[in-house]
Amino acid sequence: DERVKAALLFGSGILLAVLSILTFKDVIKKNVSLSQLKLKTHHMSIITGFTMSFTNPLMIVFWIVYVQFSYDIGVIPHYNPIFLLTFVLFSGLGLLTYLLLIAKILHHARKSFSKEFIKKINIVLSFILAGFSVYFLIRSLQLFKLVM
Repeated sequence: DERVKAALLFGSGILLAVLSILTFKDVIKKNVSLSQLKLKTHHMSIITGFTMSFTNPLMIVFWIVYVQFSYDIGVIPHYNPIFLLTFVLFSGLGLLTYLLLIAKILHHARKSFSKEFIKKINIVLSFILAGFSVYFLIRSLQLFKLVM
């Protein structure tokens, strides 16, 4: 139903707006620092990084955004169950590869990131979240207008 889709888009837009504001506020108020935890083994750090990334709420929000955006631009032509299952399986494989690659890269390069660089990355990402929030809110309002 289009009303449900519009409501979910509106809720996602609000959620992304709140996350964007909180991220931007957090960067401005605090000094962003890298964790100085010493992990026992190389493999344990990869597993920990992967698990933290996979269960990160922002990663989950990203996948919600990704599926909706893919549907809007036509990458997902329709919600056929077999097509969606294939899409989810390959997206999951891509996610697994991506997170393992990020964990591996960050494990080797963690000392090369300065606090200022991480602060700039977080500011850029908060603006990206705000952009997706605006997109979802506009899209939900368009759908509400069509349904009503």
